[in-house]
Amino acid sequence: MIQPYWASKQGSEVVDACVDHVDKWFQFVRDSGLLSLWRKSLAEYYAGSEQNGETGTAGEADELTTIKVNHSRNLGEHLVSAIAGQAPLFQPQGSNNDHLSANAVTIAKGLLDDAIQRGDLGKIRIEGVRRSHVLAEGWASIIWDVNKGDEITVDPATGALVKQGDPTYTLHQPIDVARDFNRDNDTHTWFIVRRA
Repeated sequence: MIQPYWASKQGSEVVDACVDHVDKWFQFVRDSGLLSLWRKSLAEYYAGSEQNGETGTAGEADELTTIKVNHSRNLGEHLVSAIAGQAPLFQPQGSNNDHLSANAVTIAKGLLDDAIQRGDLGKIRIEGVRRSHVLAEGWASIIWDVNKGDEITVDPATGALVKQGDPTYTLHQPIDVARDFNRDNDTHTWFIVRRA
């Protein structure tokens, strides 16, 4: 008998299935050594912060002074600058040369520029590259927040103000993006994202 897909269950059964999948993800992260690797990577990347710039001593009579040189962070920040230092420049193109297409291109360019300049998308892009370097993966999500934006009308049923909504961009740590650990990253069929 073919078992139904776990996410097609209803009500509390799908919640229980999600909790079970997240628990399995956390167990995999712990048992596979990923959690330890992520902790070590973060400690190395932010090593200067942990040592507060303090010097150490070395040598038979403590005649040498040592200091932590954080090559990992230095190389990482150069990578971040090289990859995400300049905002992407989108150039929408119309499907033909008529007046409607030209107007659509103008509107699309304005929307794309606006999305890059506000909504913390630039910060998300840079921090996502940084996390990809430090943790070997970076995750972001876009969620439509109905409570953002300008007030546009009043709901006749409730009398509450209705806002136009706006996207919310969020970065996630790799541990917060549960997925099927038996699949490669480009073949996942589901994700469960823990939001702060």
